[in-house]
Amino acid sequence: MAPTRTRASHSASDSQAGETSLEVLGRRLTRMHEMFYCTTSLLNLGKETHGMDKQARTQFCQGSEKKQRLLGVLEALLALDPTVIQRTLTAPLDLRRVVNRDTGKSLSRGQSNGRSEDMRKMIKLMNDERVWSWGPLPGSIRCKGARGLNHEGCAYLLSPPSLDWEDQEVRANFLAGKTRPSGQQWPRLCWMGCEYNPAKPSEGLLYSDLLIEGGKGMLLSLSSVDNIAGAPGARGSGAKRKNNKGLAKRYNINRVTTSFIAYVVVCIRHALTSDTLFDEVSNGFNYPAFYDGIKQYLEAPSFASRATALLDWWNQKIFGDVYFGAEEPQDPQGCGTLAALLAEVEGEDDRGTPGSGVGEDAGDESS
Repeated sequence: MAPTRTRASHSASDSQAGETSLEVLGRRLTRMHEMFYCTTSLLNLGKETHGMDKQARTQFCQGSEKKQRLLGVLEALLALDPTVIQRTLTAPLDLRRVVNRDTGKSLSRGQSNGRSEDMRKMIKLMNDERVWSWGPLPGSIRCKGARGLNHEGCAYLLSPPSLDWEDQEVRANFLAGKTRPSGQQWPRLCWMGCEYNPAKPSEGLLYSDLLIEGGKGMLLSLSSVDNIAGAPGARGSGAKRKNNKGLAKRYNINRVTTSFIAYVVVCIRHALTSDTLFDEVSNGFNYPAFYDGIKQYLEAPSFASRATALLDWWNQKIFGDVYFGAEEPQDPQGCGTLAALLAEVEGEDDRGTPGSGVGEDAGDESS
């Protein structure tokens, strides 16, 4: 049997005291645009394309997948700080090297610190009885070694949905580490209620309450989940909602992005493992490949309508009605779970039925 669900928010301040504005931007780029960008490559691309308009920058990056990917991050950086590249190019000669070094260091520090802080938040969140619903609590951050395959509830959420959890031998082999999922096999935690329909893998995908509460914990606070999830019109709910909107405003974020959803999934997966430190590849699981696969699914033109509905649902769950639209789609690649999702769409095209890929209830909630 799957671990018994019991019902289950968070609390920690997203402190950025003493940080430079570039460090804060580094955090935002990491959360909302690209988790694994290279600061040096980003600044180099900015210098190479300085003075170009958006169309010229796009043409310049054609033919290089790496540059095309970084271009989106660069556009976001320039939208937030239009003169950041200009400052590195026009600083006095005797200071230019220092300005370039400090710019890169500040962005990198914000990226690293923001990622570490969000990982810690999610580790703490997993030990909150208001969120955790899969058997005994996993334990505090000091006991992270007891998570992962050492904790049946964590292991259940980490397992690929194709794994037959009811088969005792299959489960034992997974808990013993004999069956290791790759970054191309998305964990059960990605689906609503951990329920996976192999004939329609998009059904309930990323409509998970656990992911939503993780998103609230990052953008608002670890204490915000019950506040925002409270019944409309409940006594005191207006003040709580106003306070939480203020927290989101503090970081200048009023909507989620496809990248943010992928980021939340990565952080929560790491929080469930026994790994004390976050590595891009851990025990054979490739986090960048996992992150990329989710982004490719959400940003592929084939899935545009589903991604729009999903973004609306996340925005409503986190911000209520205080947000502005969704992010623009990009280009896909296919592998593992992503390949199954693409195959589902191809099958629908052959039948001439568009399909939304989510249950009717989820669709109603996003409208």
